[in-house]
Amino acid sequence: MSTVFALNESNHLVHVSEVTRGLSCKCRCVQCLEPVLARRGPVRGHHFAHASHREPCDSNHESLLHWYAKQLIIEARVLVVPTTPAIEQFMGLPPSTSGAHLLHALGTVQEEVSLGAVRPDILVTSADGVQIAVEVAYSSFCDLVKAAAFEAKGLPAIEIDLSGFLPDHLDPEALRRAVIESVMTKRWVWPTEPGEFT
Repeated sequence: MSTVFALNESNHLVHVSEVTRGLSCKCRCVQCLEPVLARRGPVRGHHFAHASHREPCDSNHESLLHWYAKQLIIEARVLVVPTTPAIEQFMGLPPSTSGAHLLHALGTVQEEVSLGAVRPDILVTSADGVQIAVEVAYSSFCDLVKAAAFEAKGLPAIEIDLSGFLPDHLDPEALRRAVIESVMTKRWVWPTEPGEFT
């Protein structure tokens, strides 16, 4: 299966639309690290192909999308989250009139931190000291067991739904907005209801 993601010269995951065509993209296959070329012709969907013309390596769109989304958060160091007055009060955030809150100047952004029974995709700490677990979902979403694990830790957790970002016609700018700016793609795993804050 061909992929729309590859590694650039800086070892960052990039989408095929973000690089120059052909071998000048200077990218490598995520699986085998062989040089790839960016194919962006009018007939087939844009994708990366091995420069040696070998068969494409097996790639998992969900895993690569997950990796790319985490990279976006780490690089942006900001995150807009949906809020209610109860969530703002619980997390010590200032009141918002828009139903959203910008966590800016994230002090720390850590990937896959093991916290006992739970291992969030990303653990962010805002400049205000607010700590939030961030889960990225494509086909596998947080269940009640995971929500209970976050509750037991007293760790607010938010999930970003990327199920609409299929490999064909994936727009990296729309993906960036969904991950960083949108509240429509995000939901609280815990806490969710005012009664849970006690």
